[in-house]
Amino acid sequence: MKSGMTLEGMAAEITRQAKTKRDFLVPTQRMGMRVEVDAENNTPNDVLLDVGVVGDHAGTFQISEVAHNQIGQHTGIPAKYYDRMRQESPELLTTNVNHWLAQEKETRLVRTLDGRARAFLSNRYRMIDNITVAEAVLPVILERGSELGLRVESADVSETRLYIKAVSERIAGTVVGETVQAGIVISNSEVGLHSFRVEQFLFILSCTNGAIRPDSAMRKYHVGKAGAELEAAYEVFADATRQADDKALMLKMRDVVKASFDGDKFNDYLRGLTLTADRKIVKPKEIVEHIVEVNQLPEAYGDGILMKLLSNGDLSQWGLSNAVTEFCQSVESYEDATTMERIGGEILELAPEQWEKIAA
Repeated sequence: MKSGMTLEGMAAEITRQAKTKRDFLVPTQRMGMRVEVDAENNTPNDVLLDVGVVGDHAGTFQISEVAHNQIGQHTGIPAKYYDRMRQESPELLTTNVNHWLAQEKETRLVRTLDGRARAFLSNRYRMIDNITVAEAVLPVILERGSELGLRVESADVSETRLYIKAVSERIAGTVVGETVQAGIVISNSEVGLHSFRVEQFLFILSCTNGAIRPDSAMRKYHVGKAGAELEAAYEVFADATRQADDKALMLKMRDVVKASFDGDKFNDYLRGLTLTADRKIVKPKEIVEHIVEVNQLPEAYGDGILMKLLSNGDLSQWGLSNAVTEFCQSVESYEDATTMERIGGEILELAPEQWEKIAA
């Protein structure tokens, strides 16, 4: 498992982001995109998003890759054409985007952090912030630490996502002679990439591999009530209603985390996993190529997974899952590593008939 940040480092970054971020509700007719010009050579540099005058300040921000994708989707500009205009003709991009924004009468939520527009979302987007998640779940993990031997094995927070991965030393079993511990993955995205989730997690102690089970214990989608259409931009603050909603949500999060560690259910699940060791692989190279293609992974990842699979010598469904989750420890991105932990869990969940079709 990729280690990510220390718990203290993650908490410090979440707190910093909570203090720094600013959110705005902006009518599309009042916002616009403009070209940033390099002052030294008077050439286009990149494009900026202007949300109009907010209070006493003009709200002009650089645009993250996530926000660019969301603006392109919202205006109906195909991604390839959007990216080409951004690289080769930013003036044309701003003309296109501003035309379609001006045609609408709609309010959008623009989320910003460190001078960048990091998300361009519907005004129905329910903001579930990382600090709310951390304040709800970390005390539960600490409270149940002595009872279940819980520890935070890995954590990470970025501009786009939060991950907290906790493992229990006392809810454990064996699969093919390997000690496997029960865990959960708590994740959230403040920029609309996915819902708040709590998922079950398998942690293989000897090699510190981890696989995320595809079924989630809880999902909370970021969708709320539509806000009224506005005449001008204004900054969003947590009012009394949202604070009350957050408190109710935090209680539900805590209950889900408390209920996520069930020793009997975990051991039942492990007994089913034992059967995956008997489902053999005839053509290792071909099955790895299939996994890479289906999940749209880089080709280089396939070479690394195949090397792990062959060097471990376990040519089975269980061995393939372990090869994927072991290789993910060497990838650079924490997000990519977590995606591969999820793929590893999906491989284990393949039913016998699904596995036979792939293995053939």
